[in-house]
Amino acid sequence: MSSQAPESPNQKDTDPKSPDPKSPGDQLNTLFTIPNQITMARLGLALIFFGILIADNYNAFGDAFGEGRHSSARRWGLNIAFVLFILAAVSDFFDGYLARKWNMVSTFGRIADPIADKVFICGAFVLLIHTSPYVHAWFAVLLITREFIVSGLRGYMESTGIEFGADSGGKLKMIFQSIAAPTALCTEANLWDIAFFNWASIFFLVATAILTVSSCISYILKAIKLLKAQPAGAKKLSDD
Repeated sequence: MSSQAPESPNQKDTDPKSPDPKSPGDQLNTLFTIPNQITMARLGLALIFFGILIADNYNAFGDAFGEGRHSSARRWGLNIAFVLFILAAVSDFFDGYLARKWNMVSTFGRIADPIADKVFICGAFVLLIHTSPYVHAWFAVLLITREFIVSGLRGYMESTGIEFGADSGGKLKMIFQSIAAPTALCTEANLWDIAFFNWASIFFLVATAILTVSSCISYILKAIKLLKAQPAGAKKLSDD
């Protein structure tokens, strides 16, 4: 006869090893934390920003008043777009910072934050092809291709259990992107006749292109190194 005491009906519920799924209310509270709200607000800023640049792509500002490329309406529009981009860039810093500081890191935030970044940055440079004389189609294609490659690599590596976070090259690339786009906007809106700012736009765009390529190569080499270092048995298990 076993001397083991019968299992209490509530023992399973109090077992620390048993899963503790969040209720729908808890999940909703997690979704609407301040860091996540900032991330969602950045997507809202992106839509307004895109709307302004799309209007500029169709010459809505210049044609409406018959003033052409440097009309006062166009300058106002591009300056508003400039401010929206700066606000979005600042929000990108604060949502991650606050999530870590207040221990509010969530699955939604980990997914939504990089998506918001890529949508905003890639969309901005696609629309700047028409707005700025210094942003060309190949530049936007380069940025988008790099994002696809790195995102694919990260997804595969993390699916095998290998951590594959952003490195210094990727962060530096993001910083230069966040400088190049507003510099091109501000130059086109206000400083098109000053050579220094035109050259500054070109410099940041060229630097961004170089960092885009170099960081992509760095991620590829990093992935190859990590995969070679992974034990063959572990790799087979992860593939299964």
